Amino acid sequence: MSTAGKTDIGPLERDSRRARLGMTVLGVYDRVILGRPRASLLVLAAFIGCCVYWLKDFRLDASGDQLVLENDEDVRYYRAISDRFGSGDFMVVTYTPPEGLFAKPALDRLGRLAAELKALPRVSSVVHMLNAPLLRNPPGTLKDLQKNIKSLDSPGADLEQAKIEFRDSPIYQNLLVSSDLRSTAIQVNFQLDRALWELSSRRQQLRDKLRDWTPSAEELAELPRVEEDYRRLKDADREKRHHDIAAIRAIIEAYRPEASFYLGGVP
Repeated sequence: MSTAGKTDIGPLERDSRRARLGMTVLGVYDRVILGRPRASLLVLAAFIGCCVYWLKDFRLDASGDQLVLENDEDVRYYRAISDRFGSGDFMVVTYTPPEGLFAKPALDRLGRLAAELKALPRVSSVVHMLNAPLLRNPPGTLKDLQKNIKSLDSPGADLEQAKIEFRDSPIYQNLLVSSDLRSTAIQVNFQLDRALWELSSRRQQLRDKLRDWTPSAEELAELPRVEEDYRRLKDADREKRHHDIAAIRAIIEAYRPEASFYLGGVP
């Protein structure tokens, strides 16, 4: 049944219309593209040339800023902690010596490696098993520890007691030292770029306000400028970090004939 002003179209009529439309499209394609092969190839070559020319400006950002959800509660909590304490980037080097982790040659090699990493211009500190605080060496009260916190490179440190602590302590087990006591981690902390950190914090504040529909007119105008400044500083920092990682790799390579190393981390 049809209503006033409307006409039912049967399946055959619909198929016929589709066929005519398809023939029309094919006809246009045949006349415009296939009928002018030289012009078509010239236009295609010009398009590819433009793509190749602008390829230098192509940006694929695989940083943590782009790989996480903006509204994720864990990410927001992490950013709040980072804003409060100003944490920077770091890399982790794993070290597995052939003679055993607590052998004197292995410990001496670890000390030399850590010193070379610490000497890099943009490295703020290096955390490793030689300078990690030992809370049970010797065992005592918190009052005793306050006056005498040892590390493995401290005079009088008990090596056997340190092995037990590194193996059993929930602070160090499988974080600083592997459970089989064959490998250890070296954390290389980079200096915090204060300007980039402050700009990142301001950028996130403006984004949060935009998401919550609470920005003022001044803040709406400020956000594009902050985004551009952040992108510029981030690109410069990424280039510096590339050189930092290359320097760390060069140091590791010098020691690789003597032990096994792996380099990892978000950067």
